[in-house]
Amino acid sequence: MAFRFPLTTVLRVRILREEHEERILQNILQEITRTRRSILKIKAELRSAWYSAPDFSGQTSGRELHLSERDAKQLEAYLKELEQQLEKLEQLKETQLLRYQTARQDRELLGEMCERHHAACSLAAAKREQRSIDDAFMARRIHR
Repeated sequence: MAFRFPLTTVLRVRILREEHEERILQNILQEITRTRRSILKIKAELRSAWYSAPDFSGQTSGRELHLSERDAKQLEAYLKELEQQLEKLEQLKETQLLRYQTARQDRELLGEMCERHHAACSLAAAKREQRSIDDAFMARRIHR
């Protein structure tokens, strides 16, 4: 008789849920990485703009000064937005990590139940087979 775990469907659903939660977590981690890269890029641009700031030797027009100041303020505002987005993503990551861990634990629990059930069924089958062999041996012994 083939092994059949009565909760196979539930186990499949839990496996799918775990995989789903893991994919969401991976997407969040990728977004965090992209956001961190963007933050580093903006910071580098701001440093570059600061170091290459127009000098005040009279060769820079007022319009150029105004544009560079406006660009720097826009970059700083965008940097602030990215840092806030990163903070939200970090919180989302923590929440999703808990969801993933819960899904994994649920799947592992049911998986262990399946393994124990399989071991018990295998043991019962081995006992039945041994009993059958013993009965056959005793039947031959009696007929002699």
